[in-house]
Amino acid sequence: MNTKKFLYLTIGFFISYFAIGIPYWQLPYSGVSLPDSLYTIGLLLTFIGAIAFCIYDVGFLWSAAVFGCCAPAVVATRIIIDTARDGSTHNLFPFEIAIAVIIGFSVAGFGAMLGTLTRKIVKRTTKN
Repeated sequence: MNTKKFLYLTIGFFISYFAIGIPYWQLPYSGVSLPDSLYTIGLLLTFIGAIAFCIYDVGFLWSAAVFGCCAPAVVATRIIIDTARDGSTHNLFPFEIAIAVIIGFSVAGFGAMLGTLTRKIVKRTTKN
């Protein structure tokens, strides 16, 4: 992978990370209910980002992996910050991370699959 694609993937990751994270981090600890708390416009942005990067031939695995890591990174950030404030919170953090991994990678994987399929269809129709 060249540095230009890597830079774009990094920028896309941070845009999705903050789009999911800012609404999620503003919720009080008692108001967080996974996976419902992750269903924001940021998750839609993650889906669209995975599609777009696959259409522009970054690669299925790179797109799915980078955008799939956004939701778990957001949840892990909240766990670290909340636990630093109060050590008795997030007693079931492995389950929180597992839920975020399932949600993040399923959304990004489906988006990357759709983007790859779109790119192949467009490439096939332009050859004819």
